Amino acid sequence: MYYDKTQAEIESFHLQLERSIQNQKMLEGTIEQQNENLKETIQNHELMISQVERLQKENMVAQNEVTDIRKKFSRHSMDVLSIPSGSQS
Repeated sequence: MYYDKTQAEIESFHLQLERSIQNQKMLEGTIEQQNENLKETIQNHELMISQVERLQKENMVAQNEVTDIRKKFSRHSMDVLSIPSGSQS
């Protein structure tokens, strides 16, 4: 009787150990997948930051060009550049 009880406890511990090993493998797989997802997210974030910085530089260049064009036009009288209404055919 004592032997049967001890054997049952050993089998129960063995089953718990097997379950723990399976759970650990599943947990390790999940952690590995999450780490890969984090690496991908970080790479995407860095790519987005570099794209935003590039767009900001392009925007600054465009803004400077617009400012230069406005300055050029402000130096000229728009009356001089307009076509007189009497000279149209």
